[in-house]
Amino acid sequence: MADPWGISGPDFVVLYIALLGAVLLIRVIVAGVAASRALRADHEQPGPPPTVYELAFLAGGPDRAVDTAIAALVERGQLRVNSYRQISKAGTRPVDPLERAVADVAKLKTTSTIRAKVRGSAAMRALEESLDQRGLLASAAAKRRSRTFGLVLQLAVLVLGVVRLVNGISLGRPVGVLVFLVLIAAVLTIVAAVRRSKTGPRQPSGAGRRLLG
Repeated sequence: MADPWGISGPDFVVLYIALLGAVLLIRVIVAGVAASRALRADHEQPGPPPTVYELAFLAGGPDRAVDTAIAALVERGQLRVNSYRQISKAGTRPVDPLERAVADVAKLKTTSTIRAKVRGSAAMRALEESLDQRGLLASAAAKRRSRTFGLVLQLAVLVLGVVRLVNGISLGRPVGVLVFLVLIAAVLTIVAAVRRSKTGPRQPSGAGRRLLG
């Protein structure tokens, strides 16, 4: 009986393992190159001096900016910390958008809770967009493109394995090892899809690192 696709089952298994390994290696290399290029980007646009919260964002992301706002508000007496380390409003509502976002959620909340609530706020997005427009943050689009490329490759390997698996089952061939490999490919594809949807905290670009320095 002729082998399906002109390749025996054991040979296809070896080829499929090689493809899984090659795709993983390509994903790592492409992600590394994209990250390196994004961090080297050095096209700072003219603008006003950065605020303390923009500098905090560059140095440690959204959480550092929130911590800085909390410290400023506590120092000015607009927030207070009780003996249980819970933070609540204590004075007038601040004017700065980020400080206002922090004060609005500070109702007997812990620092970690305030960070989580303010991280995706309009004030934080505006702060990030301001840094992005000035070229002080590494490109998020480049990272997303590299992860999309990796996801497409991973999906192609998964589809190849599924098609071969269905073909093998229809011909009554043993497919136990291939089932296991296809499951691994499916898990890797899911991981790639999740990574693509979560770009993570923005890193400072070359111009941003120079500004911090």
